[in-house]
Amino acid sequence: MFDKASRDLFAKVQGSQHCLHNILPPHTQYNHELRERGHTFVLPHCVYNLFRFSFINRCLFKYL
Repeated sequence: MFDKASRDLFAKVQGSQHCLHNILPPHTQYNHELRERGHTFVLPHCVYNLFRFSFINRCLFKYL
């Protein structure tokens, strides 16, 4: 139930009208074909677990 709720919220945040949309990282620009991911955002470099397990970063890494 928790995974479904976080996946749904992350999908809503990706919309440009959502108030949390501006904290998402920039989109990537690839010139070659790669395996399709669940999002097109740049993955941040996470050194500390507190930063890695925040909501946005957790969703970025989980829904590759």
